[in-house]
Amino acid sequence: MNTHPKLVFSRTLKEPLSWSNARLARDPAAEITALKQQPGPPMRCIGSLTLARDMMALGLVDRLRLVACPRILGSDGQYPLFTGYRDTHLKLIATTVIDSGIVLLDYRPD
Repeated sequence: MNTHPKLVFSRTLKEPLSWSNARLARDPAAEITALKQQPGPPMRCIGSLTLARDMMALGLVDRLRLVACPRILGSDGQYPLFTGYRDTHLKLIATTVIDSGIVLLDYRPD
């Protein structure tokens, strides 16, 4: 992971960042739109529900991977993932079952 370039979106961090190959960014719409126009491997959003929601709302998501885990959280669960966002139709493009019954669901926004 340290060898890959990273774009870190934060409202609170300041440069320099301690993570190698990391650059700080503030404007997801401008940064991601510019990056999508460049050649290279697919971008991934890891560890930020806020950024994932913003990208969905801006129409910047080409593929959405959802992970279904064989566990019901009941009253311990978080708030619904995309509350308050417009309805979006998704097309299932791939499924992968991995150990422990976890299922990866890959969708493309229609």
